[in-house]
Amino acid sequence: MVHKVSTIRREAHMNTLDKAIDVYIATKTAEGLSIHYTSWLERRLRDFCKFNQGISPEDESLGRVTVNTARVFISSLLQKKVKYEHHSRRQPQAEGLALNTIHGYARGIRSFGTFLYEEGYTETNIFEDLKPPKVPRKIIQPLAEEEIRRILATFPHDTAEGMRNYAFFLLLLDTGIRLSEMLKLNIEDMNFTEGIFMVMGKGAKEREIPIG
Repeated sequence: MVHKVSTIRREAHMNTLDKAIDVYIATKTAEGLSIHYTSWLERRLRDFCKFNQGISPEDESLGRVTVNTARVFISSLLQKKVKYEHHSRRQPQAEGLALNTIHGYARGIRSFGTFLYEEGYTETNIFEDLKPPKVPRKIIQPLAEEEIRRILATFPHDTAEGMRNYAFFLLLLDTGIRLSEMLKLNIEDMNFTEGIFMVMGKGAKEREIPIG
């Protein structure tokens, strides 16, 4: 078994970062993670790969990538002055990336590094010491009663669409479920007799929600 692992590692060191990302995304997809999450993850890792190719075009092997490579990449994101620079659907905007966005890049890279180490692609967890930028914690202010009344008054009660949106808003307000969870609801998920409904949340975890 030791001989087998060491062989895998010697072969893996000849692979490129781009190929390692292919394997990682394929693995996460096969594990049943949502397409939204795997797409989010792949976009960030591909950006990291492009950055690495830019600073080391003569050698793209996985064995050359270090935590310092990732640190320089995160630092470059913090210094960006334009967002959506190469976005397919959005116009470039003259403002830096949000700290939450950059924090997501760092989390994605760290997760990727853990996968490489656990699967034997690297001798060490190369991104273990990568620290994401600190994100300020802000208290979310709840809607005031008058604000809720004004929002509810915008939904017409004489159309099916208006009543649907009225019910959707009250459901979000009363239960705190995610918008994506609400949009996936089917009538068979509702149990009006017992006053509950079922939602499929993050991580494919189903949970029971009480309703008024």
